[in-house]
Amino acid sequence: MSPRLWIAVNRLYPRAPIVPLAEVPLAAEVALLLSVVAGLALGLTERLRSRAAIGVALIALALLVAADQSRLQPWVYEYALLLVVLGSAGSSADDKHTALRVCRSLLVALYFWSAVQKMNVSFVTRTWPDVVGGLPVQHALWLRSIGWAPPLVELGIALTLASRRLHRVGVAGAVLLHVTNVALLMVSGENSVVWAWNAAMAAIVMALFAGEDLPMSKASGKRPRLREWAVLTLAWVMPALSFLGFWASYLSAALYSGNTLQAVVVVPQASVTALPKVIQRNTWQQTAPAFIDLNRWSYDELNVPAFPEERVLRLVALRACRAYLPAPGGTLLLLGRPDWLNGRRERTTYECAGRVPSGGGR
Repeated sequence: MSPRLWIAVNRLYPRAPIVPLAEVPLAAEVALLLSVVAGLALGLTERLRSRAAIGVALIALALLVAADQSRLQPWVYEYALLLVVLGSAGSSADDKHTALRVCRSLLVALYFWSAVQKMNVSFVTRTWPDVVGGLPVQHALWLRSIGWAPPLVELGIALTLASRRLHRVGVAGAVLLHVTNVALLMVSGENSVVWAWNAAMAAIVMALFAGEDLPMSKASGKRPRLREWAVLTLAWVMPALSFLGFWASYLSAALYSGNTLQAVVVVPQASVTALPKVIQRNTWQQTAPAFIDLNRWSYDELNVPAFPEERVLRLVALRACRAYLPAPGGTLLLLGRPDWLNGRRERTTYECAGRVPSGGGR
């Protein structure tokens, strides 16, 4: 659903590597992506080497993310955590039971933190009205007024899935939620990559919660191992740090939460006509100042949202200015996470120098 994110053929949206790296050759990206696909395919088997195949897939995925942090989308992160648990599980009944419990806990954490992230005035007054904005007016008007409902629904799903008696209610609620999400997104015609994630989430919830528990011997004292505790820590503890700015929003279930950074590159009006077409159509030009909307550009070209972390957005803006804008370049305007009560965002600006004309100097 997002081919240019993974194979950068004629891609203009800049990469954002974790550490400064030389440009990764296209052949290397293809080889790594094939390793991911092959590792997942072999990992579906029951053979002894299946766990090694999943390990290879995860290592290849980590290298792809290291070359471009924009690839660490929320669904990629979720799938990777699930694969760590499944790929490291032993073959005994007790090991499988423990893996099932850890995977279930991971899903409960995802719904819980998604609900918490949406408990802010920006989601209620801006993000939610945008989500339902594609519906006919007669339906959208009343839907816009219930922005408080989605976080409560997700919190209810988390609590019922965590309950042994009510988990089937949680399954039904989760499936209904994701069907509704897909319907809303399809009406808007946007974010098709998220359609697939919602379908996958419904399937994963049914696979993990709809059946009976795996048998475990009464004498077993099996507890999660170090890798499983690490996954539980990443799922339950680290998202709390995102509210202090110490953990990434997209690793904390903050997609569509209204609780993430926003960024635009303010550019001289005279520079707009020189921009490539894909950037031009994602540049606000109706009123001054003109600015490139990095999130819309990412959706347009890569079919995924921009990764909303300052270090990533600054690197993308710097590379975009150097590649596509003449000197003096543009100005990156960062809008911080909104105040949860009033929605106000702090503004920070960074100059990003443009390219120097051939033969010129500064």
